[in-house]
Amino acid sequence: MLMYVVVAPWWAFVYQNIAEWTPRTIAIDAVSLLAAFVACDLSYYVEHRCGHQIRILWRLHHGTHHHSDLYNVPLAYRVNFLTQLTTPLFYLPWLLLGFHPLVILGFQLFVFHYQAWIHTETIGRLGVLDFVINTPGAHRMHHSSDPAHQAVNLGGVTMLWDHLFRTYCTPGDEVNYGVAGIPATTTYAGVYLDPWRQ
Repeated sequence: MLMYVVVAPWWAFVYQNIAEWTPRTIAIDAVSLLAAFVACDLSYYVEHRCGHQIRILWRLHHGTHHHSDLYNVPLAYRVNFLTQLTTPLFYLPWLLLGFHPLVILGFQLFVFHYQAWIHTETIGRLGVLDFVINTPGAHRMHHSSDPAHQAVNLGGVTMLWDHLFRTYCTPGDEVNYGVAGIPATTTYAGVYLDPWRQ
């Protein structure tokens, strides 16, 4: 989590410099804020899906998050520092369209930190909410070691994109966590190196 406190000013610097290239700026109002939230939620989904489907992105950062047989709040922040180099690429289109860089950064950080509460086994299924927003029950399926669940429930805050792109999986009862066929990482070095050993 400390890493995101440190890199947020870096992202703000990058985003503000990129925003200078855009010919127009979208005014900040209720409609544009809603649009920016939806845009950032989509960017999170696309980044997350790419992190599962593009091998180099899996190895560079997303595998770090999945090589654990535990499912708890600290796991939400178990990410490779190299994520900071690739993540901004997924949000650049919104800056070039004219969204204010701090609005995009704010929603990007909100969508990321939203993940903290869903990494828990203490909250059971939440009925219809599991279908609409990303909940602990929905996200547990994403961390399942079952190969059938390898790239499901990739949403950030909403499940909209999972339904639209057919990656939604209804929450189940028994879930084993981790990566199928690979022992859980137990060392700090393993957190960074194990995704390269697959």
